Amino acid sequence: MTTLDQQLHYETLDVTARPARVAVLIDSSDVDWHDTAVRIIEFLSSVWGGQHSLIIPTDGSRIESVFWAILEKFSPDYVFFYQKTWADVKVSHPDEYASELERCIQGFPGVVSNLQREKDRVDKDLQKIPVGSFHIDRHLSSEISNRLIPFHFQANVESVTSDYTPYQLTRITDVLDCVSRPQSFVSFELPHAIDRIWWLTKTGQFSKSLSLELQNLKAPEMLETSVEVKNEDVGHFAEWITTDQLSPLSLKIREIQRGNSGLMLPDRMQMPFNISMSAVGWYGPVLVGRGWADRFTFVLGDSIGDFCLGYCLPRIGHRATWLPSSWVEAIRGDDGAVLHACVFALLYGVPYEIRRNSGPNICSVSKQNEEVLESLEVIEDRTSYGLNGDKFRPVSAELLADDPKQFLTPYCLDSPNHPQIYPFLGQRSVGHIRTAQPTGFSKLDASRHRWIAEVRLENRAIPTAPHIAEHLVIRNQSSSTYGARISRHALAYPCPGMMTLGTDMNFNVDNPKVALFDSFTAVSLIAQASKGKCRLSDKGIDQRDSLEKFGGLSEAAALFRDRSSGALLAKFLDHEPPAKGTFDEGCMLEQRRFLDFEAAKKIVEDENSAASLLDKLVQKKVLYRGFALICSVCSHANWYSLASLSDEFQCTRCGRSQVISINNWKHPAAPQIFYKLDEIVYLFLENDGDVVTLGLDYLRRTSDQPFDYSPEIKIQVESSVEDEIDLCAVYRGQFVIGEAKRQGDLASKERKVRTICAKYARVADMLSVRRVFFCTTSNEWNRRTTDIVNETFKGKLAIPVFIGREQLFSTDSGQLSVE
Repeated sequence: MTTLDQQLHYETLDVTARPARVAVLIDSSDVDWHDTAVRIIEFLSSVWGGQHSLIIPTDGSRIESVFWAILEKFSPDYVFFYQKTWADVKVSHPDEYASELERCIQGFPGVVSNLQREKDRVDKDLQKIPVGSFHIDRHLSSEISNRLIPFHFQANVESVTSDYTPYQLTRITDVLDCVSRPQSFVSFELPHAIDRIWWLTKTGQFSKSLSLELQNLKAPEMLETSVEVKNEDVGHFAEWITTDQLSPLSLKIREIQRGNSGLMLPDRMQMPFNISMSAVGWYGPVLVGRGWADRFTFVLGDSIGDFCLGYCLPRIGHRATWLPSSWVEAIRGDDGAVLHACVFALLYGVPYEIRRNSGPNICSVSKQNEEVLESLEVIEDRTSYGLNGDKFRPVSAELLADDPKQFLTPYCLDSPNHPQIYPFLGQRSVGHIRTAQPTGFSKLDASRHRWIAEVRLENRAIPTAPHIAEHLVIRNQSSSTYGARISRHALAYPCPGMMTLGTDMNFNVDNPKVALFDSFTAVSLIAQASKGKCRLSDKGIDQRDSLEKFGGLSEAAALFRDRSSGALLAKFLDHEPPAKGTFDEGCMLEQRRFLDFEAAKKIVEDENSAASLLDKLVQKKVLYRGFALICSVCSHANWYSLASLSDEFQCTRCGRSQVISINNWKHPAAPQIFYKLDEIVYLFLENDGDVVTLGLDYLRRTSDQPFDYSPEIKIQVESSVEDEIDLCAVYRGQFVIGEAKRQGDLASKERKVRTICAKYARVADMLSVRRVFFCTTSNEWNRRTTDIVNETFKGKLAIPVFIGREQLFSTDSGQLSVE
């Protein structure tokens, strides 16, 4: 929760530049998806940064949950769908294309003498014409916008084709004349038994037209080198292309076979995908590289989903390779020698430590667990895998996609290594933030070069949510969501911008101002976009002021978790009068309980600890000292603060002043100090504020990313009733909301429970939250409540999570389980 007033302070910003991250949607019902995937790989190879991109299957109306998880973790800047044209038909079905071309030519009234020239023109034009009905419907487009917040938010998903580069991206040909580049690029020829999309996922491929364009670059030109991989070299190639290196055993075998092998493995920088990453480096936490080395996954299956999963996992931090089921079937018999060598090399290319310890992961999108296990039996039988203690680790694809581990991300060379300190006045930077520009370029041309600038504020949470970034990045050129987005906890904006004049990059680059994120303000902006409004509830105001008195969220939660301090504060809410003759439970006045030292000592069970705790709470102005006095005139008993007393006191009911004497108290024989709980804190605790605090603190402790929260809020959309939300926070880069109850039940009546659940489902949809937390200090939630909650949220984006006493009172900072 940001509480800065208009004070001058300084913030450390990481200002970086990187290529755009792209996701391309492919038609999952395309019977020629193998060829279409090749065309998409050619498209990605042709754009700067294209290697670090996704290929996601969809039917145009929905995306499978595993690929949603990958998309959200990857956080693409742009989402396109691949539009097939007659150029694709020409590759997949040349006879069909020839017939269509002939039909078009016959209907063309060209001059006979120029027939060949006109035929070539019709051929060229025909290849640009879209075919098929695949498109992204309005519902899915809206879901992509709300969940991923790409730059083209609120717009339809744009299409790409094999020979079209969108304006937002930079063509690799525009980069290569400005950076250091290899003298040649490589392509491979393998036996027909191996599907080319298997190795193209690792190497990339330039289209024929781009290959010619590269060979015609200004000196030095780039030549194409074709590498033929013969049958006897397939195993070495498979291991090299999948694991990035050859094992010592493979190197020894190659040395023995060198006389029979003509395979010369090229420099990896000559591969099209590597060329697409020119002037780009991979950056991330130090231990991420070690995690990459410890993970390896085989994706088994022949479906487009299996291919896409194998393609995407390396882009989110998992070394992975696609293992078609057809390969397994081929090695089952005796006629699959080439594929047998390939599968054998893949298995034994996995580092020995992984094979012997946990084993490489194996998963599938298309196959059930029993089918995966059956395929493993075939593999083990035909390759002798497992005789030396080697293992497989069957896992679900969802588990890998949801893995919270960080991964390396491409940035312009040396870009992330220069944090800068900027002055802020309140919530906004005093001056403009200098936009980072790509390094490693000999020149930058505003008419050709595009990149993404990022601003990351150290230790400050920013959620992936709509309608926020444009208020945090204040630019001259654009204030729309096309001009800014939140990209994995960083503010991102495209450069040099939508409108450019000339080629001078310094003239065209916009240096923005930056505002700090605040959860309440962000929710208010989202509500405004839905023609609603947001305000702090009365309980939210009590929460805000109470937590300020306690010293903040974590310190308040520590007091509530502690048995002694928690019981002491809870005792102030006990409205049961002490039994007659009992003098160690305080007293009841005006339906409020006041505690003396004896009562505190009874609760804390230690005199020194009780005195220390009372002093601490008095210093925080959570408790106040005073006397409990009875008016000798009207017999009205009340509590009077020390600040209002002298030798006399004035009755709060009859107004009579009187000297304090033994008639004004009954026990003990001398005036006894009683402690009063602050009224705001009392209201806060009476409305389960301690449960809200413990819930928020649990999220803070279990979050592996910067955390932020808002006090309790009320949201009203158009003319609907106001929805009061107990918890609203940024947890692991996403908005979450929740309800807090001391008892493990939302309400006594089922109808009321359903009303509360409907309220949270409604707000969850508006805020695009991923988790709705239900927190209680009881041991567990009532079964009726959990059933109704799960029923309400079935099929929705938000997942309900039930938190009980064990988690709230735990002091561990472990990872949160949402199973």
